[in-house]
Amino acid sequence: MDMEVIYLYTLKEDKEELPDATNLADIKTEGRDFVSMIIFDELEYLKLSDSHAE
Repeated sequence: MDMEVIYLYTLKEDKEELPDATNLADIKTEGRDFVSMIIFDELEYLKLSDSHAE
């Protein structure tokens, strides 16, 4: 998950547009494939990683 967060923060710092969320119906799986979804709260992440977060 950290790589995705770093990527999003890099986009944010560069003032680039964030990508749209993927429509769950567009995620295709086959056989034994699976998808993991993780809830991400930006403010909580900042509180854990930045002592200056509100």
